[in-house]
Amino acid sequence: MLDRSVVRVLCFALFAATLSAVSASPDQAEPPATLDDASAQPGAYCPGQASTYLTLEELTVALNAVTRARENLFVLDDAATADLLLVQADTALALAVGRGSGARVANLIDAALAAKQDGHPKSALAWIPLIRHAVAELPDDAARRTADALVLRAEDMLQGSAEGDEVETLVKARQMLRCDPLHIPLRQSMAHVERLHRSLGQGSKPSAEDFSALIDSLIEAQSYGLNHLAELQRRG
Repeated sequence: MLDRSVVRVLCFALFAATLSAVSASPDQAEPPATLDDASAQPGAYCPGQASTYLTLEELTVALNAVTRARENLFVLDDAATADLLLVQADTALALAVGRGSGARVANLIDAALAAKQDGHPKSALAWIPLIRHAVAELPDDAARRTADALVLRAEDMLQGSAEGDEVETLVKARQMLRCDPLHIPLRQSMAHVERLHRSLGQGSKPSAEDFSALIDSLIEAQSYGLNHLAELQRRG
């Protein structure tokens, strides 16, 4: 079973990709996909200015909700309100982690991986055309071409026409379209929120250190976003 945060992210990803597919322009001739482009750096596909603004807004919402949840839990002894505020933070983070065209495609790859890992390879294969269409909508660069080649190879593996580990191949494709300095602390934050929510649901009281770890991850993501935005603005 997928946890609640993963399901939420995948729903947002599917909705965004469906909108993209509806509004897509006609197919154009493209350079062939390749796996040997040395300029393609994994974990360096970071969002543009507009998406970074939105990510920062959602991080602010999440940080505010988490600090209020901590206050309600430890000062007001109101676990129910704290839990509702954590749900609000989780929703904001699910939006933030899907901001940017590369991140949306990476979330679609997550959906295919989840289907495969749940024992449904045919369902995983059904995601591939949508993923490839979404990749084709990205700007033409080394990261996009490498991701496309990896998704195509994974499709061949899922169909049984090529040997190899399709999960590992899809993970590599996903990594080509993520921004590690932003997405690692974002996903750590989501994991922290999920653990806190689960703990409250089981009637346990999380520690202050649990909240501190979550807030540290949020601040790390926010700091990168602010620095990245300033760099984008300097470039004009």
